[in-house]
Amino acid sequence: MPAIAALAVAAIASLSAPARAQFVILNDGFESYALGALDSQGLWQDFPGIGFGSFIVSSPVQSGSRALLVSLDPNPPNPVGTEPRAFFQFPCPSRAGTVEIDVRKETNSSDYAYVILREGSPPTDADRFDVIFIFGDIRYLGTSPYPFNSFSPPVSFNAGQWYHVRIDWYANSTADVSIDHVLRGSGLPFRAPMTTGVNALALNVGPDGMGSGENAWYDNAVVRIFDECPTGTQGGSWGQLKRLYR
Repeated sequence: MPAIAALAVAAIASLSAPARAQFVILNDGFESYALGALDSQGLWQDFPGIGFGSFIVSSPVQSGSRALLVSLDPNPPNPVGTEPRAFFQFPCPSRAGTVEIDVRKETNSSDYAYVILREGSPPTDADRFDVIFIFGDIRYLGTSPYPFNSFSPPVSFNAGQWYHVRIDWYANSTADVSIDHVLRGSGLPFRAPMTTGVNALALNVGPDGMGSGENAWYDNAVVRIFDECPTGTQGGSWGQLKRLYR
């Protein structure tokens, strides 16, 4: 078969192949939440960690009338321990999927604002892949060099400005990252290979040890996974998610 004909046949076959379904397990702009402490509103959990925690606010927002604030105490009573974070637990692990979220960091300081894919259950759960806002740059945390990997070319951010972060992760324990709909890195390695799959999204604000404190805002969180969770997973939460978001 001539080369051109073979390419045409391959193109037609790829177009006719069924697309792999994605299941939306989170689509949250925080619009229905009460202002104030996040507590356990919606599908999120609040972990104040070493100081402060997560709050629903009316300003700033990327869209709508609500956003999520994660705030770090500049003088935490216990400076060693878990960072304040908001935590969304998946109804089941997934070895491939997509996270999209809007992020705004208050300053260009060396304190960190994270979007983190996690695996496992406390106390043995662990980060698998992180996108980090720090030092005026958006970076990622993979395997090497630890701890801050720059994209190529580097991606800077302005304090007080919203950025759209998208992470696509794959079964080979790699991820693609897009910032404001521009692909900035592909095939980026996880910090460690997955075992059962990513099962949580964490939004952290972490200290640099200088005691300056930091705020980060998050809005329009979307999580899609490739495999439907078994019926009754995590006490029926998958059924609740399907009713809410599908």
